[in-house]
Amino acid sequence: MTLEELWDIIKEKGPTRTMINEHGTVVTPFRAQTEHRITTINIIFIREDGWSIAAPMELETIAHGLYEDKWIGFSLHPFNNVQLIQHYKPGVSGPQQEPEEIAGAWRGESEDVAEERAQRRGR
Repeated sequence: MTLEELWDIIKEKGPTRTMINEHGTVVTPFRAQTEHRITTINIIFIREDGWSIAAPMELETIAHGLYEDKWIGFSLHPFNNVQLIQHYKPGVSGPQQEPEEIAGAWRGESEDVAEERAQRRGR
């Protein structure tokens, strides 16, 4: 799939995971909001296989570092478009970006449903 096709899926279904702390822990967007009170994201990184991580501004560089050599694209709030990872510069989401609320916007499903779906996909 092309980066644009993957982005269309992410726009419809939301990112695969959301980073919740400086240790690199990622959880479903639903769990990030309900259990960890992460209600804003500034950037989404996308791998070639379609897996993605959303992150708040303060966790951007940590999220990027998780799969630094695997990312193919990223999108910044307000998430109108996707860019090739070659255009990424650390700290690009910066304070000038207004965060995107994730509450109910992406994958408003229970953690059990999200985990079951992820296991079926082998993730």
